[in-house]
Amino acid sequence: MPRRGASLVALFAGLAGCWGRPPVVWRASKVVTRVMPVVAGRTLDAHFARPETPEEILRLNPGIASADKLEDLPDGSTLWLGRSAPIAFGSGVSVTSRMKFKVVHRPPEMLLEVLEVSQEATGPAIFTALIEKMLPKVSSRTSMRQSGDSLTSDAYLELELPIPAWLPVPRGQLEKAGPPILERQLDTDLNSLFDNLCASWS
Repeated sequence: MPRRGASLVALFAGLAGCWGRPPVVWRASKVVTRVMPVVAGRTLDAHFARPETPEEILRLNPGIASADKLEDLPDGSTLWLGRSAPIAFGSGVSVTSRMKFKVVHRPPEMLLEVLEVSQEATGPAIFTALIEKMLPKVSSRTSMRQSGDSLTSDAYLELELPIPAWLPVPRGQLEKAGPPILERQLDTDLNSLFDNLCASWS
């Protein structure tokens, strides 16, 4: 590696290590209810109770690019491995998330809870060390309940963000800015999921 490139890597690695502030935690929740289309030959409760419903909902979830079932658990729940689509950060850097989650399908309810999240940054080495240090810890769970001809989804998302000492943004400002962003994202994701379900089930 040329001397200048090596110096840049050392610089970014040093910046990545300058974490002297407690993390900022963002929390948000969102509830969305949607009247679902009548499924030909089925009531909504019978359609929601099908064994294939969890896989169908995962496949139509806009935040999950792919999902593979890992195993059936003794309590009747299932473990899944999901992958997000790569998120571009510019300068050739992208981040992909792998999520291990548990699905409990007991009609008229379904619960999806994220158990583990691992994130990987790819791209130029001078940026990926810094990006990986700044990736948040993620906690997430989403429930869905069928009642009559409606589905209600209740989602909760929590991000714990490491804050570098050199970031010139007041902590209070960071804490205040995050939750509305997460709530808007949850609203977008839940409504997109319901749009996909309506299109698939009609």
